[in-house]
Amino acid sequence: MEVRDRHRLARHTVLVMAALVICSITAALLCRTDSQVPAPVRPDHPAPADPGMIPLTVPETGRLLAHPAPSGAAGRTWYAAVRAAGISS
Repeated sequence: MEVRDRHRLARHTVLVMAALVICSITAALLCRTDSQVPAPVRPDHPAPADPGMIPLTVPETGRLLAHPAPSGAAGRTWYAAVRAAGISS
């Protein structure tokens, strides 16, 4: 796989992930289901076994999208895994 193809693949992957985030935020706003456990009623209330999922907020989504693409050893490992999976052309 050529270098320009890798950059194109990485850009496409990021754009698809951003689109999925936008779709999931829209779906979450339309269907407000809270997966977190209710707050304790008393101070001695025992902690739940499963605390539930942390809600993905708009600022958290922006923070996740602001991370740069993998580079250095992590990037080489990712590209090696892509080549080993036969995704490269």
